[in-house]
Amino acid sequence: LGNGLNLKVGQFTTVVGAETSNYNENAFYTRSRAFNADQPTHHTGILASYQLTDDLGVSIGFVNDTTSNVTNADGSGTAYLFSLSYTMPDSVGFLGGTELSYGRVDGADTGTAKDEQDNNYLGISVPLPVEGLSYSFAWDVVDYQTGSDTSILGHYLSYAATDVMTINLRYETGNQNGSVDIDGIQDLALGIDYQLWELSLRHS
Repeated sequence: LGNGLNLKVGQFTTVVGAETSNYNENAFYTRSRAFNADQPTHHTGILASYQLTDDLGVSIGFVNDTTSNVTNADGSGTAYLFSLSYTMPDSVGFLGGTELSYGRVDGADTGTAKDEQDNNYLGISVPLPVEGLSYSFAWDVVDYQTGSDTSILGHYLSYAATDVMTINLRYETGNQNGSVDIDGIQDLALGIDYQLWELSLRHS
């Protein structure tokens, strides 16, 4: 609609977090600590996205006030979604191509004793001068109605060692005070992605 306006109506994945509920879209089969720390997975409602420029995009949504694919867990309240993405231009020098993203889910209800929560996410992907090597940073913050919060920092390093093999490293630190309370988190995950064969579909 209009100049680049897109609407999603129905059920869709959340706007916060570095990882998603779809396994094939993550670098690791095991999901991050941040993903499991009271992070929303799905929403039911409407999400409007607009590409302001080639480098800047924004999304705003109004959804059912749950943090999962359950659409009527705790009443008929409304949660609000917001996300912003920006890619830095080549004119800024060595930071050109850096991708910045921010997402927020405001007023979602977990259906637990923590009641409503606000989720904030900041993501940064920085191009590195080494061929095949990439780095991404993720910061997940959950503010609970009770006054406690969760804050987890994630570092993702990926190296394409060959045409068919990629080595992935994830390191997380922080504290979790939601469904469980854990301080001094230090998690390390190592994974290897190996392409056994290339599937090619041909049409006659």
